[in-house]
Amino acid sequence: MKEAPSLLPLAGTRILVTRPRGGGEDLHRRLAALGATVIDASASRIVPVEDPAPIDDALAHLALYAWLILTSANGVRVLVEQLRAAGLSTVLPAPVRVAAIGPATALALGEAGIKVHAQPAGRFRAEGLLQALAPQIRAGDRVLLLRAEEGRVALIEGLRALGAQVDVVTAYRIVDEAIDAPGLRQALAEGTVDAVTFASGSAVRHFAAAVGLEILRAPRPRIICLGPVTAEAAADLGLRVDRVASRATMEALVDATVAALRP
Repeated sequence: MKEAPSLLPLAGTRILVTRPRGGGEDLHRRLAALGATVIDASASRIVPVEDPAPIDDALAHLALYAWLILTSANGVRVLVEQLRAAGLSTVLPAPVRVAAIGPATALALGEAGIKVHAQPAGRFRAEGLLQALAPQIRAGDRVLLLRAEEGRVALIEGLRALGAQVDVVTAYRIVDEAIDAPGLRQALAEGTVDAVTFASGSAVRHFAAAVGLEILRAPRPRIICLGPVTAEAAADLGLRVDRVASRATMEALVDATVAALRP
């Protein structure tokens, strides 16, 4: 009797996840739930800042800011942790309005009970957020930008061009992590890996440096990226990008992976 095909769209596939440790667990779960064998290939991990004094000081003076801007769900997690550690409420002072760079960040803020006043309508990157904020920011507004240590300057420059006074505070760092590069290179060379997912430009660069560019330039595996900034980072290295998630969310990245691997 012929065996019935699996109803799981990723059954029988092997997928490398390069999202930094501390930020990729949800993606692992989603892919595994669809039948994939998920291989942790994180070439980096998220770590706290060495000196929390700047973020503590900024949060203690939140009422001085017109806007608080978050650029990732990881930044939201750090924000909530630091507020609670300082004995401060997640109900922010009334003058402060909150902006999120995309739906994943906005969702994390909502789950923490923090209202989002602005987010991009479609382009979940600095340019889209600037477009959403342009009608609302007034010259002289003080803006607190919480972000990773590595970050694009486009948002900072754009906010200053709108007349804002911008304080940039590092919420967390992404550092290189040792991986089994020989084992991953062998798996990639043998063609037993169906896809590699990238959720940030730093993940592309760290992983490519660890395993080598040539192995990633082969027709297999499929390369799936979260958003245009990540795709641009891959293209800058000469990598072929097979799919780009339509939205900057883990759900959209999973959907793009399914679409790339579906027969």
